[in-house]
Amino acid sequence: MKTGIDYYPEQRSKSAMQRDAELMAKTGIKLVRMGEKSWCRLEPHNNNFSFEWLDEAISIFARYGMGIVLKIPAGKPPQWLKQKAESICLNSPDILQYTSRFTDEFTKHYSQNKAIAGIHIDCNLDICSCKNCRSEFIQWLKDRYDSIANLNKSFGTVADGIEYTEWEQVAEEKEKSPSLKLAYYRFASECRRKYINFQGAVAKKNMPKIPLEVSVNAGTDFYYECNCMKYACTEHFPEDDGFNNFRYDLTRGILDRNFIVSQKFGKSIPRPNTLKGSAVQAFSHGADTIYYKWNTALSGADMFDYGLIDHSGIPSRCFFEFSEFCKMAMRLETINSTVIKSDIAVLYSPESEFAFGLHEDFPYIRQIMKFYSSFRKYGANVDVINPKKDLLEYSLVIAPCMYVNDKAVTENIYRYVINGGTLVMTSRSGVKDYENKCIPEHLPTVFRELVGAEVIEYDRIAENQSISDYSGQIFKCSEWCDILKLNTARAYAEYNNNYYMGCPAVTVNDYCKGKVYYIGTVPDDNFCMDFVGKLMKYHSIPRLQGMPDGIEVTTRTNDKDTFIIFFNNSSENQIIELPKAMYSVIDSRGKQKIELAPYDADILRT
Repeated sequence: MKTGIDYYPEQRSKSAMQRDAELMAKTGIKLVRMGEKSWCRLEPHNNNFSFEWLDEAISIFARYGMGIVLKIPAGKPPQWLKQKAESICLNSPDILQYTSRFTDEFTKHYSQNKAIAGIHIDCNLDICSCKNCRSEFIQWLKDRYDSIANLNKSFGTVADGIEYTEWEQVAEEKEKSPSLKLAYYRFASECRRKYINFQGAVAKKNMPKIPLEVSVNAGTDFYYECNCMKYACTEHFPEDDGFNNFRYDLTRGILDRNFIVSQKFGKSIPRPNTLKGSAVQAFSHGADTIYYKWNTALSGADMFDYGLIDHSGIPSRCFFEFSEFCKMAMRLETINSTVIKSDIAVLYSPESEFAFGLHEDFPYIRQIMKFYSSFRKYGANVDVINPKKDLLEYSLVIAPCMYVNDKAVTENIYRYVINGGTLVMTSRSGVKDYENKCIPEHLPTVFRELVGAEVIEYDRIAENQSISDYSGQIFKCSEWCDILKLNTARAYAEYNNNYYMGCPAVTVNDYCKGKVYYIGTVPDDNFCMDFVGKLMKYHSIPRLQGMPDGIEVTTRTNDKDTFIIFFNNSSENQIIELPKAMYSVIDSRGKQKIELAPYDADILRT
């Protein structure tokens, strides 16, 4: 695992940079990432480039053997460009022209610099309501729907009392129709992809052997936008501890390889002793490089966002904890060749999440987390992946709320089951067609044959409902109730309340060589733990049982060794009894049990 620093040389004097470089070298820093906010200094006037100051900064750190990752500062255009451009957005001709020219000059200048270890691309600009964005959106619609009549039919606009007669009318109402909202979401994703790709293409032309990394933007179709990059980069915030393991597995699945994490303290300083544990947590899920902000800015909008060095300039607790982590990271080099192998995949669809949020009251992500968290509590590795990825390598695939029908995704899911896979689907699947209109068939529509059952009615239910499975166990359920009619499927669990008492709530269907479970309600955590535990046992996927609450377990392997990583994601001391003595990579000694302080971690070779 490599440790890196986000650094802003434009804010530091030469003597301060020299001191910083010496301290970083002693601490064990491998990479320094810079350039994010420096366009204003690198091109202070139109076509007047000034790289000398950055050359000097790079040379200082390079002398200590640190690699430099250049961040293309496209998201921070200089003031002269802001004055010149009609708008600051992804479709502004001025922004695109001058960003392209700057990226070309920037990467060309450093193309022969042997210290450069990577190029980081951001997409911090967005689309807006300017004439360029409107024009591009109209053209995008014309390319896909050909005529206004086709668009009206595809969107079903008449249901809202709308019949568009001119393309300009559509652009004015992009936030009104559910179909139009989804179309605009896809258009925005297309704009971001073009913006990322053209920067990447320019960088590749000048620096063909330098890897490209890109920041992942939440709420976008990152599978589509980032597929030309080598590494995906995500952010970690201390206040998001309970969700970070999912975010890391999701990021690993974007490009199907290890990823990069930027640790962000924000305005909340990390709790004591958490820095090492959160870094090991990221590493356990596939992060092979972790960046930290070096110093807290003395001015500007981010002056109260913590770095490792605070305003005093004197190393404090966070720095010393970071220094200890760097020492530990050096001991993890034996694990660098390991990978995360998963028998279980959870399908994550950005489009379904977006469309689901327009009409449904219970969040899409909560449906995913119910199953993801249950597998993780058993210590199972889980891949969170693009629904279009080949699924045949997995024993189990969980496909929650496949809300919007994408033909390629649907065919992929059928292919998986036909070839012997075990699939779990949930309610609110097959609800919408590709244009975000309801499909006029019994749910789950395109998946009905696969599921072997159909939804004849559905209902919103209160918290005090329950279901009984085939063994007689009773579990609570809430929020949603699909009343199912069995075709070829069998009942796995039935409702215990209301007029649908005795109706199937969960079904199982044998389809070709595979098996499909359908969960027509939102079951409680006890059901999910019992359900996924039985699936894991059936497929001979190892389960860790009796883990204390808050303990996260991940396994990394290579041809020779298996390493189990324990992270205590809780505020309590935890003791874990091991089934046999294991060797700690962190402590360099054998252990029969491990004791973890709050937010601490240990790595054991089996």
